[in-house]
Amino acid sequence: MDFFDKDQPWDWNSLDHSSASKLLAGQFPGSGLEPFGSGDFCLAFRHGNEVIRMARRLDAAGALKRESRVLAKIAPRLPLPVPRPTYHAPTGSPPFTVHDEIVGEFLTREDWEGMPPSSREKAASDLASFLNTLHALPIEIGLECGLVQIEAAEMAHSLQQEAADTIHPFLEPNVQRNFDQTLETWSSQPEVRRPGLLHCDIGPGHVLYNPSTLQLSGVIDFGDLVIGDPARDFIYIYEDFGPLILQEVLSRYAGKEPPKMLPAIRKWYLLEAISWTINRYGERHEADLEHGLAEIQRELMEAA
Repeated sequence: MDFFDKDQPWDWNSLDHSSASKLLAGQFPGSGLEPFGSGDFCLAFRHGNEVIRMARRLDAAGALKRESRVLAKIAPRLPLPVPRPTYHAPTGSPPFTVHDEIVGEFLTREDWEGMPPSSREKAASDLASFLNTLHALPIEIGLECGLVQIEAAEMAHSLQQEAADTIHPFLEPNVQRNFDQTLETWSSQPEVRRPGLLHCDIGPGHVLYNPSTLQLSGVIDFGDLVIGDPARDFIYIYEDFGPLILQEVLSRYAGKEPPKMLPAIRKWYLLEAISWTINRYGERHEADLEHGLAEIQRELMEAA
């Protein structure tokens, strides 16, 4: 039996740490499986010095496999520690990966802003160096491992169609016009930067640091790896770390180019906000829907 078998002994819709630990018991006999966080795609456990990440959705199983293949090729080339997972798909359990734990604490906006200037600048420089190195790697590595390539024009066109039957009626008439004009324009704009390998989720939950030395100690969770415009990798730095830290990282990443990259970062941020809001509409999350609509309106007004 493999994990695509309809007779699999688990239900993707009800996987939690309790049920997952029972499925993993045969692979890791004895005690020691400690819940270590969760996300939409995975359930994580700590086992000694190792981290186990189990797929909690069918598409996450494929993402874990791609992640392990890509990281095996690129981890030695990156300037910060990253996981080097091994992929497992045993009978009787959802697929999972195992890797040595990357030691450190999540770097938050408050942590970063509270650093002395020299430490803050070092963190910005180290993250910029990491992203520069990642984005400069040959995209053939990702293509060989099954990564998809994303393009803003294609996404804008698709979202315009999806929004028409979902969130568009909830926008104010003047916002609707701006929304339509913006997506129509973006749908025909060609990419201007060389595509690169993208982490796609660089933010406080995936950048680690050492609180004693105030230095970055690693980057984790590469499950969203894709190929695309490097500007896409800065959207959560913009959203979660804030515009000042974005400027610090971007000036070290792009030199004199930050003003040219900022519009592309804001474009990608708005596209992802639209996508997120459409998903919240589909899942009937009213509070999230209202938040998403407000964020779309704010971004459109600031971009005008």
